[in-house]
Amino acid sequence: CSTTNCLIITKDHMSIQINIGEVNERGRFTNTYTTYALCGFICCSRKSVDSLNRLATKDGFLK
Repeated sequence: CSTTNCLIITKDHMSIQINIGEVNERGRFTNTYTTYALCGFICCSRKSVDSLNRLATKDGFLK
């Protein structure tokens, strides 16, 4: 899990993986992306949006 740094087990059917594409200054996709994986615990506890925002801010996608 990108938030908790724990392994996501195979039976965690609530986990999600999100790819955020990088764009250039003209707004075009550059064929590169950053992958985030969130475990089911984070998704079920309604912390997924906060976690994703924190990760995206850390990686420079958000300010």
